[in-house]
Amino acid sequence: MSKKLLLAAVVPLVILALVVSPVLAVPPEHLPPSGFTWDPEPLVDCSEYGEDYDFVIEWTTEATLEGEVLYNSDGSFKKLLEHVSGERIFENIETHKQVSGSFSFTEVYTEGDYWAEPIHHGLEIRLAVPGYGVVFLQTGTIDYYLTWNGEFIEEVVFTAGPKDWTDEEYSMLCAALAD
Repeated sequence: MSKKLLLAAVVPLVILALVVSPVLAVPPEHLPPSGFTWDPEPLVDCSEYGEDYDFVIEWTTEATLEGEVLYNSDGSFKKLLEHVSGERIFENIETHKQVSGSFSFTEVYTEGDYWAEPIHHGLEIRLAVPGYGVVFLQTGTIDYYLTWNGEFIEEVVFTAGPKDWTDEEYSMLCAALAD
């Protein structure tokens, strides 16, 4: 009989805990969409990929970010979830010929005392050029490990999927912008 009484007392407490615990949780902070543009910066000297390629390619990124910050039940930071999308524009700085490709990925960002670890999942760049097909593709997962010593130091610790960007496979991109 005492087991039935104990069970009768414990079950309502468990149900009450399940109902009350979400109320005690810290709600996520929603980040409204925001846009930004990275100024053009050199990407690759194409002379490394062919003797007729005496030019540099610069790239510009136009992006939109939106997401949410998640907190632990004590209110401390747990992780940042962001959706990042936009367009990357590649330009031959001699002829000003341009090609562009879109991107859309999710970034999961966790943080420690002196490090950070963002993980990207999705399409970081897909660039298709008429007559060439897909000349630049980076997709899948990339796990970065960031440290700070007065400036960010980025190390790729895990990658899966085609990675023209991190493997620096710029030969087809140079060929597409050489014409």
